[in-house]
Amino acid sequence: MEQKQAAHVSGLMVVATWHPSDVLRSLNAGPREQARAQMVAALRRAHALAGEC
Repeated sequence: MEQKQAAHVSGLMVVATWHPSDVLRSLNAGPREQARAQMVAALRRAHALAGEC
């Protein structure tokens, strides 16, 4: 998943990521670890954006 951010109509920044249960339910370890890494990266980006507010 490419990291993207978008502005909501309210002007707030939006960061999309995987839902944690989707990551946990993945049957294959490789894709599960990749999705987990992407989710963590997106959450870190959201945290950084929140600090900019």
